[in-house]
Amino acid sequence: AMHMAVLWGHIEMYDLLREEWAARKGDNLEPCLGDRRNHEGQTCISLAAACGSVEMFDHVLTSKGQQMWSYGAVTCRLYPVESLDCGTPNAMQYMLRSGRAELLSLPRVRRLQDNKWEVFGRDILYERLLKHCLVLLIFQFALVLPRPSIRLTLDNLRALTEDWALLPRPVCEFIVVLTTERKLVVELREMYRSGLRGYLGMGRACAFENVCSVVLCTAIMAACVARASFGTEEPLVENIALVVASFAYWLYLAWFMLGFQLTGPFIISAFEMLGTDIPAFLMAVSIFMGAFASAMYILSTKSGLAFLMQDFEVCVMALLGQPNLQHFDDSLQVWPYVAKGIIIFYLITVVLVMLNLLIAKM
Repeated sequence: AMHMAVLWGHIEMYDLLREEWAARKGDNLEPCLGDRRNHEGQTCISLAAACGSVEMFDHVLTSKGQQMWSYGAVTCRLYPVESLDCGTPNAMQYMLRSGRAELLSLPRVRRLQDNKWEVFGRDILYERLLKHCLVLLIFQFALVLPRPSIRLTLDNLRALTEDWALLPRPVCEFIVVLTTERKLVVELREMYRSGLRGYLGMGRACAFENVCSVVLCTAIMAACVARASFGTEEPLVENIALVVASFAYWLYLAWFMLGFQLTGPFIISAFEMLGTDIPAFLMAVSIFMGAFASAMYILSTKSGLAFLMQDFEVCVMALLGQPNLQHFDDSLQVWPYVAKGIIIFYLITVVLVMLNLLIAKM
């Protein structure tokens, strides 16, 4: 009943049920009805954070407070963090997962976040950032060094110890693999504790960090398997895995930048543009690119999929400000006026109109 009152925003009914429960339970030590969980594991405060109004959430949080002392107009109240920031699922997880900024900006919730940041959050972020940058430098240094062209046998290990110039890359690779294995264990534990849905759905920033971690660990492990299977004579699969790992290592820094006031807004704006504005722009531009490339391909005397793809490539380069109009010499010779008109229409439509619309939307 109290969950239904929270769901529908009936503050008076919520208070009435609390008072009725307090009057009837007597010396019973059972938890309050508001602290019991429904079939989805939600307490009243976590349900209010998930789908309740701001007024309902603030009221439920206020009702959970316990007055410790009062001196004149000054009152000290203690608010338990159980179900608010502890346990799974809790109210803070729902706020982050749903992006409920109106709840996160409430004074008491904001004070909780600030206290967590000041006490241990900032130190943990700095420590993790320092470790990640150190491993990233070791990873990049290993890529610069020549790859050893010998297999790991006892005799070859003796040769490595005698030739010190061959040791730096294996040592760097060992450090990277060791740190990756430790991180993989941490991610698997978190995935087991929260479940796959909770692991990937705990807010956009957390989901980004988790995805980068999984991709990074998977890529490094894949590179190890490729090295063990094919050796250094056939590095194609290993190089592909290292490319993915390099992207994941560098993109992971974006998650750390979210914790700083100067860089956080830029990272958020960049991801919002990549998620909304850029896809919509590419979908609109692809219509004109397809029409132009197909028209110029028909006007030319060439045939084959390769030539059509070259026309698309020229369209993309024109969009980036590097048009190669000599590519359409065949079309200009056969249909000079028609081809010139199509080229001018494409440049005006895409390069001038569409790009300015994208800039104005941003």
